[in-house]
Amino acid sequence: MYKFLHNNKSPHKFKIENWLNLWLGKYPNNHLGDLNRRIHLNDFSQFMSAYFELQIFSILRRLNCEIKIHPPFLTTQKSVDFGVKNNGEKFYIEATVCGLGKSKIRENKNEEDAVEKIKDNVTNLQYHIWLQSDGLLKETISKKRLIAKTQELLDTGKPQMIQIGDWKMIMTREPIQSSGNVGRVWGPMKASYFDGSKLFQNALRKKIRGLEKKRINHPFIIAINACDIEYSSNFDELNAIYPDEVLINRHPMVGNDAFDKYLSCVAGILVFNKATLGSEEVATVRLFKNPRHTIPKCLGFLEQEHKLGDLIGLNEIKDQQHS
Repeated sequence: MYKFLHNNKSPHKFKIENWLNLWLGKYPNNHLGDLNRRIHLNDFSQFMSAYFELQIFSILRRLNCEIKIHPPFLTTQKSVDFGVKNNGEKFYIEATVCGLGKSKIRENKNEEDAVEKIKDNVTNLQYHIWLQSDGLLKETISKKRLIAKTQELLDTGKPQMIQIGDWKMIMTREPIQSSGNVGRVWGPMKASYFDGSKLFQNALRKKIRGLEKKRINHPFIIAINACDIEYSSNFDELNAIYPDEVLINRHPMVGNDAFDKYLSCVAGILVFNKATLGSEEVATVRLFKNPRHTIPKCLGFLEQEHKLGDLIGLNEIKDQQHS
């Protein structure tokens, strides 16, 4: 078994191992050696980087894409992770993993649990729900209490607050700006001083360094796995992607508002939400589209949030150890 997978506490480690074996067997032979080496290194960041690239490769293959690994990019010596073609449309994908260290400010597992309970039990939303939290939640909150507060918010439109000790979370709702879209749960935004979006933004900046003023002939997409950082799911990504003049006045209209200027060459950003080892079945993936560019049709469905496990076919793999 792979070293880091062997040490992982996931109950589905054998399923993940079987998935790895399957997709390593499908990776192009002329690039397999380097990927396999990185996956077996005694370096978790190298493992996660290679693992993430294999996940993206599997998603593209399952979408019936033609894929070139590390093709030449523009007219320079620079290469890109994937050159892709689907039904005549060509595009590039560059992958990055950020925030593999532990939280610098706090770990708030109880708060994460509360947010996941809201997300998992509120569907087909007619509004966006925004969460803002402050303090450290020292106990779990029942699903019944959370859903009751969420439903009251949706029914009345009045902000709702849940407070336990020195922790509190405020819930507000907002109309959906674009027709045909469904609402989603955003946040929690943090009232504390730490801004997790800076780590997210720095990772994006590294990937576009030197490309800001280049003309790229085909859509350029960054896939970013924001894992194990002090990352406010669904909010820090907005703070990193959209300009201050939008963020100050209102919440961004995803798909309508243009990206910040430093991302002007980027057609879209595929955000993998905390897709850490062992969380593949519950981690979410969503495409943020820059309206100044065209997005390949084969990726359009990702403008709505999907589970990573479904996208990579993990849920189709047997969860058993090979003898």
